[in-house]
Amino acid sequence: MKKLLAVTAIAMSFSSQAALVNITGGVGPGSTGVMSASNLESLNFTINNATSVYYKNPFVSRVDANKVAEGDLFTDRGVTVVKLPDFSTQTTCDYSSITLPCYGNSWQLEATYDFYGAVVDAGTGLAGTILGGFININYVTNPTNSTSRTSTAATSIAITGSAGPLLTSVGVNLFGSIDYSGFTTVSPLIKNMFNFSSPVSVGGVKSTNWYDLWAAGVAASPQQFVNSFVVTTLNGSNQNLTKIEDINYGTTSSTINFDGSPFQDAIFASYPFAGLNNTSMLTAARSGEILSGNVTFGVVPEPVSIALFGAGLLGMGLVSRRREKKVA
Repeated sequence: MKKLLAVTAIAMSFSSQAALVNITGGVGPGSTGVMSASNLESLNFTINNATSVYYKNPFVSRVDANKVAEGDLFTDRGVTVVKLPDFSTQTTCDYSSITLPCYGNSWQLEATYDFYGAVVDAGTGLAGTILGGFININYVTNPTNSTSRTSTAATSIAITGSAGPLLTSVGVNLFGSIDYSGFTTVSPLIKNMFNFSSPVSVGGVKSTNWYDLWAAGVAASPQQFVNSFVVTTLNGSNQNLTKIEDINYGTTSSTINFDGSPFQDAIFASYPFAGLNNTSMLTAARSGEILSGNVTFGVVPEPVSIALFGAGLLGMGLVSRRREKKVA
């Protein structure tokens, strides 16, 4: 696979609007201060041994009844630790006179991701196009202690589509927006955890606080969003990766069973295959990709954000990961 060469003009427009982020947690056990990070340009991550599950769409006609074909569906799911790009900004923790960085010891962020998409014909082979999903960011205390470890939902990113060159992309470049619609209650800790370093305006409200900006945006007409842009790069694989068109379905069946927030579910429901969500289909899985990347946040000036995150819900996701055979 080739390295990602370019992104669309919308992506570059967003990049120019990316804002610095501050994160404030609670006071950790043994901590000399509040667990925090400031002036972060991005949240970084690495996904080892990424796994895609393919679902045999019963309404797709195919030359070979046993192989993945155009129009089939897939999901990518997993959990990864969020890496902060500059540890020098972290408050330190005092453990019996031994000073350690708080992050990774007293607290850390973890991302649970669930993406869905469709298999498309890229001209020189099949590719998987991510159309939607979510990245849930959890606030974890005592991450290395199995008995006292806690995990709390902190925020969610609704994936609204993808963009980039179809044939040369080996990573995934995803557009999304901050989404608290799935939170039934929001504690003061969670409400105040994520902030921009400087105020931005959404829905007529100028603030640094993500939750307040999200609430103002969903109340506006038309709705506005705190946007995110996810860039990933393929670093390699730990095994030979089979081309999508050469993957065989087995005898195991499963459902897609996508279950997101109300906003994320509405995006999923806009696609024709949504009726297959709870339909049992034959599956095939492929693992082995190693991805690294980052997530940036900001506000895209109008009318771009409305075009991308409003009408874009109906099918903006037109970037694919080209799934070619890769030798480790």
